[in-house]
Amino acid sequence: MEPGYECRWQDKHGRCTIHCQLAALQQKQDEAFRAVSLRRLLTGGSDSQDTSKL
Repeated sequence: MEPGYECRWQDKHGRCTIHCQLAALQQKQDEAFRAVSLRRLLTGGSDSQDTSKL
């Protein structure tokens, strides 16, 4: 979801279901990435501060 993107459907009809679903998926993906440390991504090992369940 590109910041500032104008959804033509949403402009004409109000709430866009697809836009809302994609935004929810992106939020979950962002949370998943924030939960994994760069150290774990680089080493494949464990990190005591890592809260993910990969």
